[in-house]
Amino acid sequence: MSEEQQVPYIPLRLSMDDSNPIYEQIESQLREFILTGVLPPGTKLPSVRAFSSYLGCSVLTARRAYQDLEREGFILTRQGMGSVVADIPEEKMAALRREPFERAI
Repeated sequence: MSEEQQVPYIPLRLSMDDSNPIYEQIESQLREFILTGVLPPGTKLPSVRAFSSYLGCSVLTARRAYQDLEREGFILTRQGMGSVVADIPEEKMAALRREPFERAI
C-alpha cells in the first residue's frame, strides 16, 4: 500500500497573497483541523517529503511546520515511523479552543 492510501486527504489552502509565511499557514490550518476533530488523535500524517510535494512547497517549509506543531504538542514524530496527531487531553483541548477567543477580548 502506498503512503497516499494510508494518510487522509488534508484540505490545506495556501496563498502567496497571505501576509503570513507558508509554514505558518500550514501550522494554523493543521492546528485547526486537530482542534476541531477533522484530524483525530492517532491520524497518520504524510511524510514531510510527501507533504511538501503535495503542497508545492519546500521540504524545509513542511519540516518547520511539523517541528513547530510537535513542539506545541499537536503531533508526535518518531524516526522511521512518521508523524501522527497527538492524543491531547480534553482539558487542554478545551483551553486551546478558547485561546483565540480570549486573545480577541
